[in-house]
Amino acid sequence: IAAVKRKMQATADDQGRITRMKTKLHRQILADQEEIRTTPKGPERAGKDLEKINKGMHMKLPIHISEGKKQPEVPRQAAKLATEAGIILRRHIPVLPRWNKLQHEQDHLSNYIKKVSVGISTHGQHWREVQFSMDTTSKSVISACADMLKFDQRQMRYKLKKKYFNNIPESQRITKSPVSSMDDNQWAELLKLWSSPQHMETGLANQRNREKVRMYQRTGSRCYIAQAHALRDKFKDAEPTAMDLFREFHSSRKTGSVSETVQKALDDMEAMMEEPLEALMAELEREKAESQQVEQIVEQQRREIDALRKQVQEARDSNCTVEVQLEHLRKESTRKASMIACLMSNFEGGQVHPSSLTFE
Repeated sequence: IAAVKRKMQATADDQGRITRMKTKLHRQILADQEEIRTTPKGPERAGKDLEKINKGMHMKLPIHISEGKKQPEVPRQAAKLATEAGIILRRHIPVLPRWNKLQHEQDHLSNYIKKVSVGISTHGQHWREVQFSMDTTSKSVISACADMLKFDQRQMRYKLKKKYFNNIPESQRITKSPVSSMDDNQWAELLKLWSSPQHMETGLANQRNREKVRMYQRTGSRCYIAQAHALRDKFKDAEPTAMDLFREFHSSRKTGSVSETVQKALDDMEAMMEEPLEALMAELEREKAESQQVEQIVEQQRREIDALRKQVQEARDSNCTVEVQLEHLRKESTRKASMIACLMSNFEGGQVHPSSLTFE
């Protein structure tokens, strides 16, 4: 009887746990549905993460781009700047056939930089407050924004071509612009570009070149600069070497594994680093001696060329002197012939007696 009671009590406890689990699961489902219902969708959600970051920092996210760099080094700055720039491009900047055409029209670039720094419109009318703290007059910032615009334009052309042009019969291709940032004429220019034989040949050449790539970067959406900055925490005080960065950029984030091609390159670099210093110095001296020999040969050839130039110049000067002398003789001969003809004419007319003629 006691065993039966214990079994019944255990069954009741299990039933209670099951009931509580069902209640908890039901509440979680309701909470998820409420979150889905209240979460803004589409354009209204764009840029919300950046607003949360700014509120948490009690300041606008600073964007610092070093001179000569094309992106911020801090991963968060690079990611949020790229996100905002992509939103601006998709909503407000037309996708033109070529970058140089967009580059010559400075209004597009100025409008792009202004909207990236000031904010974006959610419904085409309302503007968010300034989201970034960055100097839009700095050359490095302008150059970085231009580079982002160039890259995003190329990506947008690729996505539009993949969705609305590739593998679609010509009779079924849309003739009106599918995006709000472009008019029908600009869309027609894109269709004309994609249909040209030269563009098709370029696309095939690019595809063949991509197939030749053997070492793919494994940094995800991060650029090399941001990934190198993120690795500072991993290496702490030690400065990562070029070999360390190469390994990190081409290894899997989950497993840390690398491809056979990358591993072979790493092995070759390690072998080069393990070579004795004396052998490297001897190789350096040999290359230096070969370089000196090449410099001597080049110097000798330069002197020979200078001598030939001098000879050619002297020959030209001599030819000029001979030409001057010949011209003088021609003029003198012409003058004497004219004088003789004049005298003969006077002699035949009886105006001059032969005894009065004198010659110089």
